[in-house]
Amino acid sequence: MMDPALDHRMSNRSSLTLADFELLALRSDGFYETRRKSDQKLLLLRKITPKGGLSEPARLRFQRDLARAGAACGAGVLEVVLTFEDEDAFYFGLPFFEGRTVAVQIARGREFRFSEAWDIALKIARTLRGQKGGCGPILPANVLLDDRHEVRLAPDIGGSPETPSEPTVASDMRQLALFVGCLAFGDLALTEPDEVRPLDEWTMRWEVPGPCRAVLRRMLASGGYSPFQTWDACVREMEHARNGRVVARKSMPVLGRVLVGTTVVAVIAAGGLWRRSVVNVPKSAESAQVGVTQAKPGIATKAEVPPATPVAAPAIAGNPKAPIGSAPLTASPPPHAADVADAAGGKIELPDKVQGAAGKIDQGGGMDAAAVQMQPGPAVKTVAAKALPHRPKEGEYPGLPKLTLSSSTPFGDPDFAQLVSATQWAVGHGGWQHHRDALDKALASAASLGNWTDHPGNLERILTLKTSSMMLSQDTVLHEMDPAVLGRLPKDQETKDFIAWLFTDPRAIALLAETLKPQDKPQRVLEIWRDCWNSDREGAENYMALALAVAVDFDDPIAITPGFYGMKSVSASEETEKSSGPANVDPLARYRFYRDSDVHGALKVPLRDLEPYELVWVVDAPVPESELVWAQRNVHLSRGDWGQAYSSIRYRMDDAAGGVEIYDYYTLAEIKERGGVCSDQAYFAAITAKANGIPAMVIGGEGDRGAHAWVQWESSHGGWSEAGRYADNYAAGTTDNPQTHLTVKEQELLEFTAPQRRSDGWAMTERYLQLSTVLARASQPELARLALDAAVQVTPRYLEAWNRLLDALVAAKASTADWESQIARMRVEFQKYPDIIQAINQRETAYLATSGDAHAALVAVERQSDRFLRKDPSRTDLILDDVFQEADLATEAGDTEKAGKIFHDALRDKGQEAVAFKAIAQRYYDWAQKQNQGAQALHDIDLTFERNFKPDGDYFELTAYHDSLAIVIDMYKKEGIEADADRLERVSERVEVRLKYLSEQAQRNPTN
Repeated sequence: MMDPALDHRMSNRSSLTLADFELLALRSDGFYETRRKSDQKLLLLRKITPKGGLSEPARLRFQRDLARAGAACGAGVLEVVLTFEDEDAFYFGLPFFEGRTVAVQIARGREFRFSEAWDIALKIARTLRGQKGGCGPILPANVLLDDRHEVRLAPDIGGSPETPSEPTVASDMRQLALFVGCLAFGDLALTEPDEVRPLDEWTMRWEVPGPCRAVLRRMLASGGYSPFQTWDACVREMEHARNGRVVARKSMPVLGRVLVGTTVVAVIAAGGLWRRSVVNVPKSAESAQVGVTQAKPGIATKAEVPPATPVAAPAIAGNPKAPIGSAPLTASPPPHAADVADAAGGKIELPDKVQGAAGKIDQGGGMDAAAVQMQPGPAVKTVAAKALPHRPKEGEYPGLPKLTLSSSTPFGDPDFAQLVSATQWAVGHGGWQHHRDALDKALASAASLGNWTDHPGNLERILTLKTSSMMLSQDTVLHEMDPAVLGRLPKDQETKDFIAWLFTDPRAIALLAETLKPQDKPQRVLEIWRDCWNSDREGAENYMALALAVAVDFDDPIAITPGFYGMKSVSASEETEKSSGPANVDPLARYRFYRDSDVHGALKVPLRDLEPYELVWVVDAPVPESELVWAQRNVHLSRGDWGQAYSSIRYRMDDAAGGVEIYDYYTLAEIKERGGVCSDQAYFAAITAKANGIPAMVIGGEGDRGAHAWVQWESSHGGWSEAGRYADNYAAGTTDNPQTHLTVKEQELLEFTAPQRRSDGWAMTERYLQLSTVLARASQPELARLALDAAVQVTPRYLEAWNRLLDALVAAKASTADWESQIARMRVEFQKYPDIIQAINQRETAYLATSGDAHAALVAVERQSDRFLRKDPSRTDLILDDVFQEADLATEAGDTEKAGKIFHDALRDKGQEAVAFKAIAQRYYDWAQKQNQGAQALHDIDLTFERNFKPDGDYFELTAYHDSLAIVIDMYKKEGIEADADRLERVSERVEVRLKYLSEQAQRNPTN
């Protein structure tokens, strides 16, 4: 319920605060839209005011509701992220979501078609399929839905006193079935426990397709139907019903009723759900009229049928007995009935009692086995020929559906069925190139339907409608990999089955389209995923993301070595000899390890909560499974506190300074027992995190005291943390992406690991980019640009979308004003990401230079460099990149004096940092040599070194000093200034003596 007092105060004040929150709005569904002051994060807040105040029973009930809410988790669940008490009320917070509750939307007059209600319920069921128990009510008051039909399930806390405290899977399914009826018909009392007759009545409405009716009654456990035992089974049947797969079983009711001497009921499926087909049979008539009516849309056909001709009973499949009753009359299926069923996307399997399209006349109104044959007349053939699509010859490509982008989908979805048929043809005949060309043409044609005002809607519908969306995913994958790759796969049946599943499962092919990168080896990716799929077909849906992550990580073999950046590397052969284990990690064994760990609850993060882009940082550990098992059994930390694993390893100075080898086999157990240096601490923390299902990585960098390693890990559902990164001017650490093997800066990981990647908008933007690529290939630049504009609008902080948009502007030779306008918008969106801002700056400079305005380019770089110095002086790496670019532009413009001053100023501003000094000194000297100014630059460099660095400090500081000194000595030797080189070499010798002493001391006192 809304709080009238608080609502009144909010309407009379521009800003109202509660605890650490700024209240922005009170929504019609009772949630407060708030912004947390500490991190400016948007949250939904719900207030609960118990009767009698904050009594102990009220607190116990609140805690009970919270515990029940905690059992539900997943991408479609709004999990409770905080709770607190204020005055006489409880508050709990949820992640922000734009949509409103279904109850509010129904109250406002929104109506839902049955197909919409079914799709919404299917999304909820998919969310719940990973739950091990009941999660509680599924009511219009706690299901949120936005305008894009994205669904979120909010916890029912303090809202339903009559709700049982221990919900079950069965009760959740029943709630979900009732929820479907509420959305579609709006006349159900969802909280009444024993509404058997009303339930049977509404599920029998004509708007409810037969397959959906059967699923609903199983969910309700009514009408003699056996209930589902698991959510997996329920989701599978719901999907089959949605896709029009009809399987009639022997236990199902008879398909129709017939009156003696007057009518015969026939069952015909052709492009939708058909009602009874009635054959009027006068007792002495020479002909009969056949009437076929369809539920949606209303289509009727009539045809003459010649007199019936009795035949022997054995000719009727499934009926070994003689006909029962009088006036034997039989019927056969209409022309190409199986083809019609296939075109509709449904597999029609009639029970033994019903074969063909008619039944035996029975005085009791029942329907028994057919006993006679009815041959369709010419009119039937004519109508069927007009209704049926082109029937390809054997071996001929069946073609793709012509996309109309209509949101109205006939039951059975014939367009999707035709796409599946074309895909299966490609699997069977190897015609992937032909299929890809057809996809290109179909998508481009659909995008350009209507006039230009229709095009934005066309693009959106291509992405959201089932058939066109899967066509886009298929097309993207077939362009990301050469179709010949599929032809090189083995031709065994298991491989064919896997490829058929992959390319006809909308989620699977979409995940592959989003995940595959140019650096991947597609054939090996498919082979690994196939092996996982074949070994675990029952878990293929639940562990789809895991299998794909394993495939893209292991397409290049992962050797069982503990090395990161070569800091503590043991050769593969040595490791194999010591452990008697395999030289490479087995991908299938790695998949099974994480699947089994998830099944047994051994992971800190359920795998259903992770996407492939996160799981690639989990499965890539270069260790045998025995190490992962050890980590699960011996490291007991919470996900948020995993950084303590880094500090739990005592530091060994004798290893760092003395060069003592302290390990025999470099196992996690040895590291825990014997300690290690920073690389060992980071390795231990990262591998143990991965073993427990937590994405993690080792970061390496160089600061004022030399090289260092620390760890980053995904500490929560929407954020990453780090441990071991000390204040030694580490401007930017780096790590290797386990999928692409590219080196990335830790700041670039902010985008890879951003919480918005989980949003529906992010996925939509990726799809817009895929569609833009299709349209660009089809020489439709205007539509391609429209897709790029939409991509940026849906997710303004999607870097690739902006880069693609800027590339399109260059290709279109847009004006400088247009370019600058887009650059300004981009800077606003990424103002908190300095690495991206620098990339934007570099693009702007390159654009201005290419356009012939060298002076403007130089001015832009100067402005950018000054901005970095003022805003974030710690990002030395970015500042130096700008400095070097500025010097290069000045040199190209012939202004060597200005270039020299740029280097001189850089030494003055950043020369006190060891890493920055080495970078500037080397670049400055190399430039000066080319200008015959080497000695002058070297004098400047030496003065800066003498002013900022002294030969004292601990072992690490002296090592860094010695490295910088060696650079200056080498420059003096190149210039032939031997006196200064000798002077500095004497200093170097004294430093080496000191380092030797510190090393010996470290060996005597290893932990100091």
